Amino acid sequence: MFFFNHLSSKCSLFCLAALISTTASATHTESINGELSGDYTAPDIIALSSGNNTITGTIGNNGNTGSTNGSDADYFSFNLNSNQTLTEINILSFVGSNNVSFFGYVNDSAFSGQEFADIDGSALINGASGNVITSLIGGPITDTTLSFWLQETADTIVDYSIEFVVQEVPVPPAFLLFATSIFGLAFAKRKR
Repeated sequence: MFFFNHLSSKCSLFCLAALISTTASATHTESINGELSGDYTAPDIIALSSGNNTITGTIGNNGNTGSTNGSDADYFSFNLNSNQTLTEINILSFVGSNNVSFFGYVNDSAFSGQEFADIDGSALINGASGNVITSLIGGPITDTTLSFWLQETADTIVDYSIEFVVQEVPVPPAFLLFATSIFGLAFAKRKR
């Protein structure tokens, strides 16, 4: 019986550790999931998971005119809850331009316009940009809604892939509390 109780508590700890360390990821690829919104008043909502989330798409052929002329700029948003922290925004790939593209954000669910007064921050990005979270939004951020605006600054097409890294502080779910109580009972029984 001692062996079974010992094995059971070890298995519970291992299973518990595996559940806590499991991360998921979300991906939106325009060629698979459809074009991202070109309307700054209605960005597509992307559900982020803890871990690495990738947005892949194409922008371009619009210069500095935004999407008002029917050309392609991409607008998307996501919500971070109080347990999620956006820690990195990595430019994974940027192909098709020798220049840079505009990457702006607003701390809201949509943009009110396409002027600099309508954004909270921006960065110019290219393939060498790496992690742009500090230059774009000042650093890690939590418990907010963010909308992003990607636009090419020259008359060319750009294929991009951007990774949003989200760390989550787990809230003890019911199964975690249950597993902890089972472990506690097994430990108390062993002590007796």
